[in-house]
Amino acid sequence: MVLGMLRHWWKDDEAVVAIEMGILMPVMLTMLLGIMDIGNEVYLSQKLINADQMVADLLTRNDTDSNADLQDALIAGQLTLSPFDTTTFGIDIVGIQFQGGPTKPTIEWRYTNNMTSNPDVPNDAQNLGNDQDGVVVVTAVYTYVPFFFGGLTSASYNLQEVAFARGRNGLFIPLV
Repeated sequence: MVLGMLRHWWKDDEAVVAIEMGILMPVMLTMLLGIMDIGNEVYLSQKLINADQMVADLLTRNDTDSNADLQDALIAGQLTLSPFDTTTFGIDIVGIQFQGGPTKPTIEWRYTNNMTSNPDVPNDAQNLGNDQDGVVVVTAVYTYVPFFFGGLTSASYNLQEVAFARGRNGLFIPLV
């Protein structure tokens, strides 16, 4: 009797689809959700580039910057990241002036919010201007936690972008 049931089950084609679905569905669903997380990370990375460049552009439009200008630029950067949460968004803005040639960048002012200062700024700014010229260096960071797999694996990815911008006249932009 048991042998007859096994033979009948073995010849039955209707259960094959259910078995294949049971095997393949978790794999396909995992791949779909993983692709969605990767797509969100790529999209967020592009938004971080836009936020970084937006802040740099806003701060280099005038001949001088103030603390109010820094706050306005920070808000603009946060709004650029919408609809993503900005609690892990950090920014480091540095005003560089070249004193003595293009290989001698000097940090004249710095504003950092929700991150540690980028220690590579002076080296990265070398040869970006002549004597007495200036450049504004904006470093933006964001910690991305994947929506689907972040809770399962506690994975997070640190994204960082750096933008360099010169003032409209190429001169140093002081913070007043």
